[in-house]
Amino acid sequence: MLVAPQPGGDITSAETSLQTPHGRASVSWQIDAGILQAVVIVPDGATAVVRMPGVDERRVAAGTYEFAQAVG
Repeated sequence: MLVAPQPGGDITSAETSLQTPHGRASVSWQIDAGILQAVVIVPDGATAVVRMPGVDERRVAAGTYEFAQAVG
């Protein structure tokens, strides 16, 4: 799965989830005090590419991950 939050304009948070053949995948993110905070849940048997603005992408295996990156 690909996770690539694109904050901008008046959008300061978003979340979504999907029931995959491997289980539930989900992403939520918000901007608080200039920090983009994201929580990514990757189901067992799946991997994800996480692209946060301004940093190199990361590839992650199944699990729950929290990311934080200054924006703006």
